[in-house]
Amino acid sequence: NFFKNMSENKPKDLLKEFTPKAFYYTAEMSSTDIVASISKKYTEDKIKKITYTLKPESVFAKQDNKGIVFVDLSVEKEIVYNVRKKKNDKLTQNLALKINSDKLVQSVKFKK
Repeated sequence: NFFKNMSENKPKDLLKEFTPKAFYYTAEMSSTDIVASISKKYTEDKIKKITYTLKPESVFAKQDNKGIVFVDLSVEKEIVYNVRKKKNDKLTQNLALKINSDKLVQSVKFKK
């Protein structure tokens, strides 16, 4: 659901995916600020939609004794723009997610 909601950029649905405070790529932010940042990026970059395709062979997950799940994975990200002049982008991102026992995202980081 996380990547589906990220793709659709529906703030109400996306808010349900994050803990009240979460680390998003470069800083700790409130879930409201994270969703506002994502929505702003869609508007500023004239993005129509972003499709995330999970690469199943890249998924590695482990759970600690508190129920927190750490997931390393690769996703293919395809960005479709609203502007004809801009060519659609396709790239692969390696991410590290931290998901709490309530299945809410606590952290999203780029992984090298």
